[in-house]
Amino acid sequence: ERLNVGGEERELYRIGQEFRGIVAKSWMDRNGEIWREESPLGLVLVRENKNVALHKNWNPAKMVDLIALTAVPVNQEIQNPRAVQYLRAKLHLPTMSGLKIEGERQTRSGNEVVIRKEAFPPPTPEAKPLKAEERIKALEATPFIQSDDPQIKRQAEAIVEGAKDAAEKVGRIVAWVFREVEKRPVVSIPSAVEVLRQKVGDCNEHAVLFTALARAVGIPAHMQAGIIYQEGKFYYHAWAQVYLGTWVAVDPLLNQIPADATHIRLVEGDLDKQLDIVRTIGRLKVEVLEVH
Repeated sequence: ERLNVGGEERELYRIGQEFRGIVAKSWMDRNGEIWREESPLGLVLVRENKNVALHKNWNPAKMVDLIALTAVPVNQEIQNPRAVQYLRAKLHLPTMSGLKIEGERQTRSGNEVVIRKEAFPPPTPEAKPLKAEERIKALEATPFIQSDDPQIKRQAEAIVEGAKDAAEKVGRIVAWVFREVEKRPVVSIPSAVEVLRQKVGDCNEHAVLFTALARAVGIPAHMQAGIIYQEGKFYYHAWAQVYLGTWVAVDPLLNQIPADATHIRLVEGDLDKQLDIVRTIGRLKVEVLEVH
């Protein structure tokens, strides 16, 4: 398709990705360079040189912080959020139907939720084997978490080579994903194989690659999504969870094991489950009751 980008007409391939009715579009040249992307939420990204991107057509009076538009308001500031061990808060939301707010480190009573950061590695006496069907589900390869792909398996085995136990393997995988994946927003539907090849992405890309690598070496893992506190508000975010005798939340984007207690899970599972979080955008508010 011929497309005008930055005042210059280019011949580009138009690529569409569709998943459960959610469509993302990209325009790519013959060298694989992306010139335009349209996200399912209506955002458009256009390739420009740095000077044009920073200065052309910007009116300071009309500038909008796009991330702030989806931020979740909160009643008070949380000091040093990455060190938070315990959080008790009320989630003001019209309905919590379809969300996974309760379970593992999160407990819920009505619209009040308590998050307790886990110990790492978990105490041995708490170890409980997973039920067979739960273990299978937490290790299976899926269309986007391709834990059985040869590239994923080779990389995972190289990362954990010589590790003495599952906890050390998890630590190595988290550190590798944190170090190797460039932290940059993208609008494509994340796929572990593509993230491994491109090594670029935001929280979803970090989480999907971590989950695939963990499953590839026999560690049960899930993707999780919800909100996380940062600089005065809660923001939508994705991370992961692994089973080490008990479930432990980890955040490869932040290099956290376990993830701090300002991570409030709303959904769990593959990308089809994460679509359920969209209906909370613009409707959710958080009231912090206790934090330490």
